[in-house]
Amino acid sequence: MLLKGYIGISGIIGVGKSTFTNRLAKALDFEPVQEDAFHNPYLPKFYKDMSRYVFRMQIWFLNHRVRQHRRLTAKILSGQKCGIVKDRTVWEDQVFAKMFNQGPSKLLSAVDYRTYREIFDCMMGEDPGIPELIIHLDCKPETALKRVKQRGRSSEKTALDLDYLRALQKSYEEFLKEMQKSGTKILRLDWERFMPTAEVLRRVRPLLS
Repeated sequence: MLLKGYIGISGIIGVGKSTFTNRLAKALDFEPVQEDAFHNPYLPKFYKDMSRYVFRMQIWFLNHRVRQHRRLTAKILSGQKCGIVKDRTVWEDQVFAKMFNQGPSKLLSAVDYRTYREIFDCMMGEDPGIPELIIHLDCKPETALKRVKQRGRSSEKTALDLDYLRALQKSYEEFLKEMQKSGTKILRLDWERFMPTAEVLRRVRPLLS
């Protein structure tokens, strides 16, 4: 079921989702919800030894995102919130898992990926809360990597490279096609340069119910 007022913000690491989420939520008078990735205790270990910690990191993210997703959808369905802008929805968890399994590094084994898929389907298989709209911020991996280095998170700066971001971008393309098939509207914005909020609103408002 599509949830009216549920907007997801997607895009590769470094594109600028967090800032965009806050700006758009304020303009629409919606609640902004950030990903809060750095509470994942496996993330620093993953950046130091990706193949060893990838599965544990991904399962932690899945559990965290599912719990957060259920709280948010309950707020919308109960009428507590008229709208939410979510930085990276639970549905995007699959983007990373698929990339880790099918990307050039093959970090996630076939057995681990199959187990991940079974857990995801068990937790989300009958979930009614699909975003009404996903806004995907597009930029080149080179641009995203430059922004990652500028924001100064030491673990990201040393672990992320162009191959990682290119593989992630490819996985996102498949994700957007799947979400569109499910009925979610997709708005892609060229985020090589930041767009004024007024222009973003001009494009977003006609897509909301």
